[in-house]
Amino acid sequence: PPHVSATGAWLERLRAELDWPAAHVALAMPPWSSGALVCARTEAAAREAASAIVIEVMVGAKGVIRARGSIARPVGKHAPSRTSYERMAVASGHSWLAARTSGGGVEATLTHLARLGHPALGDPRRCDPRTRRHFFEKHGLDRALCHVAAVTLPSGLRVAPRARGVVFG
Repeated sequence: PPHVSATGAWLERLRAELDWPAAHVALAMPPWSSGALVCARTEAAAREAASAIVIEVMVGAKGVIRARGSIARPVGKHAPSRTSYERMAVASGHSWLAARTSGGGVEATLTHLARLGHPALGDPRRCDPRTRRHFFEKHGLDRALCHVAAVTLPSGLRVAPRARGVVFG
């Protein structure tokens, strides 16, 4: 999965192999998550794509969340983003969710879930230390339990990545 150092490597590869000297990341993954990395040919195209990309994320969330729901709030300096979710399963008092976020990335998804009182298990910024420690000691979970399962690009193309990167623009 693309991590912080891998993101730079992917950009360098795009710039060199595809002759995209101004390539930029439109949708990056936090260093502790897994899934797709979306890049664009220019910084302007990356900004445009970032606001229009819809991501689908599988998340293990603390506690039992309602069967379905949504939240629309700004996250950080970004424009309002919207996350809708559906609980897929409950195990040992925690939820497995399929979440869909527009107008934000993985950070928006995880922030929205935390605001509902159900942070991603293992999330280093939002999940409480006691729960993180339990899941680390019992299951070896050393990062947020989340995975970008699919990305829908502004063109309407839905990509469920098997590879490590998706190129836009």
